[in-house]
Amino acid sequence: MGIDWAGTQMLIEAAGQERPTGDTLMLGRQEVFVAPRLRDRLADEIAAAPHGTRPDQSAFEGYAEDLLAAIGFEGMKSMDATAYEGCDYVHDLNQATPGKLDRTFSLIFDGGTIEHVFNASQAFLNVHNMLKPGGLFLGMSPGDGWFGHGFWQFSPEIVYSYFGKSLGYEVLTCLEYPSLPRKRPWSIADPHKTGKRAKRRSNSPAVYLAFLLRKPLQARKPSPVQQSDYEARWSDAEGSVA
Repeated sequence: MGIDWAGTQMLIEAAGQERPTGDTLMLGRQEVFVAPRLRDRLADEIAAAPHGTRPDQSAFEGYAEDLLAAIGFEGMKSMDATAYEGCDYVHDLNQATPGKLDRTFSLIFDGGTIEHVFNASQAFLNVHNMLKPGGLFLGMSPGDGWFGHGFWQFSPEIVYSYFGKSLGYEVLTCLEYPSLPRKRPWSIADPHKTGKRAKRRSNSPAVYLAFLLRKPLQARKPSPVQQSDYEARWSDAEGSVA
């Protein structure tokens, strides 16, 4: 698990929208995997960001805490299934997180962990439970070009149908993010609004699903989760019968 060029770009964007205060959490203790040729460029971008300070070159090596602090996420804790990488919280996300962690974190960063968790729905629910009201969830999940990487590759339906429609999150950003700097991100529209699935064939060697979400201030009872276009078909069919 690690943060590459694309992950650093998304972290810079997240910190620019709103700098979380209080406890923050990354799922898995992430390492940094930024090519040496890109480090000076990224250091300049971080230094120019609203809450950024120019990172030392050592921040691009080893674990990610120093890089995250330079971007603006100071005091980032980590959670992993085992303690072998020195995480702060040992917990298997296949299982419900303990109640003492509910509503604890102002930001949770998944830089490539949940796709390795077999019980992904529980892992997403854990994120929801651990976030404070108004907290941010920043996620990056491998998409096209990552076949065999983990258990899952996630669709934008997770963002819009589960977090957005069912749990009431505000979708601040949802992108197809390229793994290569020469490619441009593609903004993914809400399929509930467009009436069609958010899909396309990527022309990049590998892309991520990248998103930034805000938890609602007021909790609400989750609604059943269905894929958007099927809901529309069922609704149209019921209307025609009536």
